Amino acid sequence: MPTITYHFFDSGFFIPVYSLLLILTAVAGNLLAKREKKIFGGVRGYNADALLISFVVLLSLLYSFTFSHVAFHYREAKLFVSKESDMGAGLFRWSNHFKYDEKRKFQLMLTEYFEIRADMEKSIDSVLINKSHNDMWNFLMEKEKLEVNNAVTLKMLNQLENEIQIYWNQYYGEKDRLPMPVIMLIFTASILITFFVGYSNLNTTSHFTINLFIFVSLNMIIMFTIRELDLLHKGLIEINRDNIVELAKAMRSMYETGK
Repeated sequence: MPTITYHFFDSGFFIPVYSLLLILTAVAGNLLAKREKKIFGGVRGYNADALLISFVVLLSLLYSFTFSHVAFHYREAKLFVSKESDMGAGLFRWSNHFKYDEKRKFQLMLTEYFEIRADMEKSIDSVLINKSHNDMWNFLMEKEKLEVNNAVTLKMLNQLENEIQIYWNQYYGEKDRLPMPVIMLIFTASILITFFVGYSNLNTTSHFTINLFIFVSLNMIIMFTIRELDLLHKGLIEINRDNIVELAKAMRSMYETGK
């Protein structure tokens, strides 16, 4: 059995390899049962129904708890994206209280920041993002010293602080993957239980293929969904970032038109 790492778990090979292993272990279990039947002269006084149900229920609970964890993590990350765009739009609007030159300077910094955030490859560059945060923060700190801008800049500093916190929550949230021991637990449990499914299906030979197909398919679909939700911004079920992309375009348009 190959060692599972995040690199392998995230790759396109994981699900096909996982499905193949499930099929092979089910067939191996069935072959073992047939061998035992020959050894014992065709008598196998072994009723595995209750034990099989217990194993399947255990696997279902493991899938259920894991799925709820990754679904909550996915929903939280999706909420952060929405909050980030709302904070950015608010900062852009509040900057209209500045004098024209000051407004243009801050709005350019904010526009360039969200253009970086709209690009997933650039947005993972924490050094680049941190520089943008510092430039905007230092600009507002200078404005805060002037009494005429005090109320506005205090409001904007508070919003910018929330914006920065949301970014870092997302940054570290993407690194907060489903723990590898949990992945290994589900992977191993599903393989072993699939082996037992094959082993206990000897007395239903005519239905073995359909039983195997359904059980392997369900395992594959559930594991695939868990993996895709855990990937957040990289998988097929990636978080929609259109609000940040559209906000960056809108900011650039308003900045260039001077509106």
